[in-house]
Amino acid sequence: LLSTLLACCLLMASASMLSEEHPQQNAAEGPSVLVIGLGPAGLSFLHAVANKRKQLQEAGDFEGLQALPRVTAVERASTPGGIWREHKNKGDDEYRNMYGDLWTNHPKETFEYPDYTFADHFGKKEFPTFLRREHVRDYILTRATSVENVFETNNVYFQTEAKNVSYNKRKGQFVATLNQWEEDQSAGNTNSKTWTTSSTLYFDKIIWNGGWNGIPRIPPKVSGTLDQGQYKGIRMHSLGVDSIPNDSINDKNIVLIGDNDSANDIAYQMLKRGANKVLILSRSDKGSASLLPSWPENRVEIIRQYQLVGVTEDGTGLQFRNKQKEVVEIGDVSAVIMCTGYDPNVNSLSSELAFALQHMWHDPGTIKIPSSYKKHGLENDFWDVPDEWKMPRNILTDELTKLNNGKEHIEPELGKAMGSYISNKYVYRNVFMHNTNMFFNHETTYQQLFDIDVSAWLILGYITGEVSIPDVKTMEQRNLEDLVLQMENSNNRYHLDEEYTSLLDRLRRDKEHWYSHGRDSRKRELYRAEFEVQVKLLARDMQDAKYPASYGNITHLNQIGIDLVEMSVDFYHNKYWIGYKEDRQLHNPARGWTYRDMDCSTYKSLWSGYVSQPFSGHWLDVDNHGCLVDDAPDCGIPRVGKSWDSAFQTRPLPSGADVADDAADDGIQNFFEDSEMLDLAVMLLAVLLLIAASTAIVFANESETNTSSNGGAKKSPKTPKSRRFRSIDVLRGLCVFNMILVHFGE
Repeated sequence: LLSTLLACCLLMASASMLSEEHPQQNAAEGPSVLVIGLGPAGLSFLHAVANKRKQLQEAGDFEGLQALPRVTAVERASTPGGIWREHKNKGDDEYRNMYGDLWTNHPKETFEYPDYTFADHFGKKEFPTFLRREHVRDYILTRATSVENVFETNNVYFQTEAKNVSYNKRKGQFVATLNQWEEDQSAGNTNSKTWTTSSTLYFDKIIWNGGWNGIPRIPPKVSGTLDQGQYKGIRMHSLGVDSIPNDSINDKNIVLIGDNDSANDIAYQMLKRGANKVLILSRSDKGSASLLPSWPENRVEIIRQYQLVGVTEDGTGLQFRNKQKEVVEIGDVSAVIMCTGYDPNVNSLSSELAFALQHMWHDPGTIKIPSSYKKHGLENDFWDVPDEWKMPRNILTDELTKLNNGKEHIEPELGKAMGSYISNKYVYRNVFMHNTNMFFNHETTYQQLFDIDVSAWLILGYITGEVSIPDVKTMEQRNLEDLVLQMENSNNRYHLDEEYTSLLDRLRRDKEHWYSHGRDSRKRELYRAEFEVQVKLLARDMQDAKYPASYGNITHLNQIGIDLVEMSVDFYHNKYWIGYKEDRQLHNPARGWTYRDMDCSTYKSLWSGYVSQPFSGHWLDVDNHGCLVDDAPDCGIPRVGKSWDSAFQTRPLPSGADVADDAADDGIQNFFEDSEMLDLAVMLLAVLLLIAASTAIVFANESETNTSSNGGAKKSPKTPKSRRFRSIDVLRGLCVFNMILVHFGE
């Protein structure tokens, strides 16, 4: 029995070693990396690798060159650029994730690249701060290829989707199935594309660059209400708003569901196209659109804290109800546009990898945490701060103390800590804490495009070993420190703490209180505290990543960092001044104006010193280049000079022959991919073997005893040696079986 137990222990130990064994990487070559998505984040990583290669070549560091990652990049669309890209053909329609008339909603100076400025790209000319989609696309693509043609120096595959990306513990690598499509122009084909090639490949590391705007979020309750009421008008998500014909907008009533940035922008687009009235349904009354104090010509109305509950009998109007059961009816609605945002597209990832982002758009505790997370001490998706933590006093402390029944300390209620720089409990500065060979790159601050560029450099540092990755406990502690840092100012805490949010909302809805007035100078102090934290965290990442520019560090900003903070404060402070008397006197009251018409004289390039100029007229009146009719030839935004249509060829996928043998038995291996399933299987096998061996030995002993008793005093004949069951035989058998299992595993 002891021998059998020993064999079982050996069996479990060897199986455990198999589950943790990682193959040795050839020291002469860098790790293989799969880049999923070639939006701005994916392009930034390719550019970071190109920069690093150039640095090493100039330094003559051939060992460093060999250690650079071997990059394979896949993009499911036919062209790169993410939300800023062109739609090259009908096969791309499925991957459209933003409307064509997209304009930036932040000053261009906040996302300008230091190594390739707008002056480098558009020439030494001052022009408006807000850009249209094609200008941004041209800028990021030209910059990405400024050092080398990254689409040729890397294995880049367009019209290619990554699927079933999972981690193979036995190999210590990720396995991914890459599927490629081509446009199908045959008559009667409604899908416009045909899947042609599939390859299964292994990679050492994965970088997910899917972006937050991946899958349109369409509330089923809204769709169900429109269906049930047989609404006759147009309905769609905001990404398809370009397809609405002008005669369904001009002089018509349009309803937008949702009140955040997309609602803000779509409302402007509808006014630009001649809508009679735009009504924005704001359930929470917290989005950026609901915070704007005025709209052009008063043609936009916010329906605050109401929900869609029905359709009028004639099918053309809508009914809304608030918490007090009051019903509002709006007739003759031409279109309902759902400005309800997006979810990140993690369909390419296994459930274990996808959960790192999935938990962020579900309520805490509503989806199951994978068992493997718990093994690493990641027990839940709730945030919390230390018990002894107290928020420092600020200009709102006394006001909130009154609302909090005289108690200065407001007990935090954090949930998932959404809407913040540190909003993910399972990701530490782009590193997936459960598997540090998996990286996520997405926007984290108001300096979008720029922050993901810094993250690309940081991820490259992790891969090359120039930036160390701490253990899980240290990562958790540092994430918590970042969270506490943000909780120390009101604007950031507003996005993190539901209890604090509810108290601030009470102040905001008090129209007599200074906090509800966008033009009050005390609001600047709150904005400044918010942006200082964001820029300091970004400065830390720039410093650690050895990024080719600096904002200072986590404790002190340099002048460039300070200028960025002040520019961000100016933008948000001015944006919520719109409509106040002091500002209206500067603009044409007959036409009205938007936040894109604000004074932009404080928006100055951090790297070249060029200052933004206003549009020639109101933004509602200018064309796609920011020009009025009969304007000067060099008006507005400089024209895009290069056509990228023929720049991206779809190369065929590799056959995957080098991994065909491994891929063939993936179906068998998948059972063992979950470490708990492997442990359970080995334990069950060991127990069964132990029972079988013990039963055989007991049976043999009982058989020999019975034979001896039958003859009375007669001596029983000896059991033939070939039929005798002994522990040593069981041990030998188990050892042979163990060797077979080890061989199978290898």
